[in-house]
Amino acid sequence: MNKLDYLVTGAAGFIGSKVCQKLAISQKNFFGVDDLSKGVIQNVIDKSRFLKIDCSSEEFEVWLDHKKPKHIIHLCGQSSGERSHEDPTNDFLRNVLSTRRILSSSKFNEDLKSITFASSMSVYGNKLNAHENDKLNPISWYGKHKLLSENLIEHFSEIKKNVICNSLRLFNVYGEGQDLQDLKQGMISIFITMALIQNKIEVKGPSNRVRDFIHVNDVVDGLIKASERKKGSNYEVFNIASGSSCEVKKIVELICEETNASSEYKKIRTPLDQDFCSADIKKSFEMLDFKPNRILGSELKKMIVWAKQTL
Repeated sequence: MNKLDYLVTGAAGFIGSKVCQKLAISQKNFFGVDDLSKGVIQNVIDKSRFLKIDCSSEEFEVWLDHKKPKHIIHLCGQSSGERSHEDPTNDFLRNVLSTRRILSSSKFNEDLKSITFASSMSVYGNKLNAHENDKLNPISWYGKHKLLSENLIEHFSEIKKNVICNSLRLFNVYGEGQDLQDLKQGMISIFITMALIQNKIEVKGPSNRVRDFIHVNDVVDGLIKASERKKGSNYEVFNIASGSSCEVKKIVELICEETNASSEYKKIRTPLDQDFCSADIKKSFEMLDFKPNRILGSELKKMIVWAKQTL
């Protein structure tokens, strides 16, 4: 394939598949890769533009060196803080080595215009109204490894000054298409599944924890806008969030109200979980024209309807 506009890693995943859908609608020449360890082939919208490959492998690095895409949206990786605690080595391979492979194969790509990396709110640790310039204090291995990848990309941008490089710190992403079978990743999807399957939400941790929930379609808009941005330096960091704080108990109450489920707060905690984290999104608004417009309450109702049909 010549003159590839976009390469999407993690293309069979929750976010990546929706990025590919948006690119297809925009008639962009894109290609997706995924090792299908978490993503599923049913999410791939065009199998003729997809390759099953491990992005942390040498094979991928060689393959990418030949493809020479103009834009890379890097979404593949391990995305559960709980799993990063259980297996930090696997988390490192998927979240750091995959990034290193992309950067190593991109140093000779003269067609490259942008690299946009999906980082995480986890790099902040406990922080309300977090700004991109705030001191970072990741608690989990997941957060530490995302920060390592950010540092790698920033260093790459110092060498390839003609390439736009972005680290997008995604907050709590939710929406239709989320993996309802995975009870270790995705707070809203976990709670919805519990409510529908066992008619009871079992919450690990206190009710007053604070999160910033962002709909997946808003995230997709932010990723593509970042990849095409004209403002700012060649390396920038952006928060991709709603900009609104929400306590866990509110989410639990909303889901229980829609499903007639009960709730129970357990004394046990998910290891290395954040107590509170929310975002300042002024920079994303000013430099990306990023305007999250999906309303949590109404989108939650839609997601529950979808989940009832899916489970």
